[in-house]
Amino acid sequence: MPGLRAKLDAYRRQKEVAHVAAPAAWQNAESGAETAGIDTAATTLLQQSTAGLQAAGQEAEQQPLVVQPWSLVLLKLLLWALLQVLFIVLGFGLPFFVVSSLYGMWANTEVGGKRRAGQKSAYSVFNENCEAIDGSLDAEEMTRQMLYGPAALAMSAAKKRQ
Repeated sequence: MPGLRAKLDAYRRQKEVAHVAAPAAWQNAESGAETAGIDTAATTLLQQSTAGLQAAGQEAEQQPLVVQPWSLVLLKLLLWALLQVLFIVLGFGLPFFVVSSLYGMWANTEVGGKRRAGQKSAYSVFNENCEAIDGSLDAEEMTRQMLYGPAALAMSAAKKRQ
């Protein structure tokens, strides 16, 4: 009960600051419900439930709308499927499929430097100090594997630790 009363008091102070008039029913309940023949326990219960609902509404208003990534992908896929059906009906299903596939490939490449900080490019010339990614095969690695066989893996690991 004390928590609800505190929320009610905070709500009332907020409304006074904003100079918003309270609804007529609220004013009647505060001004003298006993004289109107309304039970005070019922009035208190009404005030508490109203304050709880208003506090919950304020909490909901303060939280920003968060869109999950999977739902966004699902919406995009649904939109694409609807457009595909529309273009099939119009007789341009195959061109729409080809153009949208090419756009999908272009949009998902690293155009514009979308790499995260510290992420290496598959092409070593774009990395700092022309550093190759793990698992890439260069001429030195190939020579090592032909000369030393399985021991080349241990040599490669030792070289990378240095």
